[in-house]
Amino acid sequence: MTVKLIIAPPAAGKTAACIDRILAIHKEQPLAQVWVIVPDRQKAPYFRQRLAEAGGGMGVHIGTFRDLYVEILENNGIFTPVVTPALDNRLVQETVDAALTANQLVHYGNIAHKPGFILVLQDAFAELRGAYVTPEAFLDYTLTSSPTRVELAILYDRYIARLKDLNWIDLEGQSCLAAEVLRNNPQAVKGIDYVVVDGFTSFSGVRREFLRLLSSQIEEMIITLPGEQDSSRMVYRKSNLVIKELKDSLQVQEQYPVLESHLPKF
Repeated sequence: MTVKLIIAPPAAGKTAACIDRILAIHKEQPLAQVWVIVPDRQKAPYFRQRLAEAGGGMGVHIGTFRDLYVEILENNGIFTPVVTPALDNRLVQETVDAALTANQLVHYGNIAHKPGFILVLQDAFAELRGAYVTPEAFLDYTLTSSPTRVELAILYDRYIARLKDLNWIDLEGQSCLAAEVLRNNPQAVKGIDYVVVDGFTSFSGVRREFLRLLSSQIEEMIITLPGEQDSSRMVYRKSNLVIKELKDSLQVQEQYPVLESHLPKF
């Protein structure tokens, strides 16, 4: 298991370095299976085109985190449906209604039926899931907190419980479920040899955990991030924080290669 973190400024050739590594892998191991994770599906055709222009493409799967989650879950016999945004909105509203009926909402009682409140709750629940916070942990944390946090914890617990009752998962829950599969099955991704994670600027807590678990089951993982070595520039402050989070989560080998700029020439 090797995790390489390629750090270079934007448009400095990080994607080109990934493509060169994929070509080198297939030169040594023609049958190696490579998965490339990109931020969204619009980026996938671009990466695929550049890979094809470089003479590669066979044995390379390109998609988003969610595409990989689905592949892992289905390969392990899990076909739990993911709620759509509209259904999620309705589910959150039902959660609020149930809490009101149980007299569990005092602070939020007057705004419980406001559309804006439901949207705020959806964002809050997604953020909690993305940070890998369980309802139980959040309830414990809020025992001595303000009423707002106590009621938010109650709603979050009810929301997750309702999802489980329906045998559904939300989008962030899909991330958690995929990570759980990796944790429980050391051969969950035996058909994947190498993983490239390209084009991201940050990772949620659950995605970092997913990458950590995934890296233990494959030969090599490459992650690219924008940045400069020992840079204190304001523009890289967020990148430096993300790099630290990855280093805390994974055993990474940092690389600051001198790459060819891909900015247009004037």
